[in-house]
Amino acid sequence: MGSAKGHGLKVPILWGLGAFAILGLQVIPGRLEDHAFCGAWGCVPSLQTLIAQNGFWVVIAIPIVTWTIRSAPPQHLRDFSLALALAAAIFLAIAVTSEFAKWAANDPSRRPYWFQRILLTTATCTLLPLPHVAAAGLVCWRVASRRLRALRPGSTGRRSESKEK
Repeated sequence: MGSAKGHGLKVPILWGLGAFAILGLQVIPGRLEDHAFCGAWGCVPSLQTLIAQNGFWVVIAIPIVTWTIRSAPPQHLRDFSLALALAAAIFLAIAVTSEFAKWAANDPSRRPYWFQRILLTTATCTLLPLPHVAAAGLVCWRVASRRLRALRPGSTGRRSESKEK
């Protein structure tokens, strides 16, 4: 039997296939795979790898964020978004500190490229999906803010409320 909504196993199977398919993008051959963009901060992985890596985190995050938005009360959703923002800030502080300790501190000539190195590390780190956690937090915060505004006494939930009167 299926679930109450009739989805059954279809949604998890499609989700798994989507994650598998997006990871498969990294093996597509082509001119995009050469490491043409290198500098003192390091080399950027191939475009296919970056798309697969970041796309995988998006595929993982979308159902989690969607479920949270649909099921959490506005106050809990706002708290969740703040927790995500805090997690992203902590992960960023860890990444910045470790990169400075092992990369820029050892060779003073690299210090002018430290910001580029941090951007490269943030964009290519597979263990700490910083942009994705921050984006999920922003989406949850925005939805929670709209819902909380709509719950205020005398509010219609619209921004242009003062213009209508």
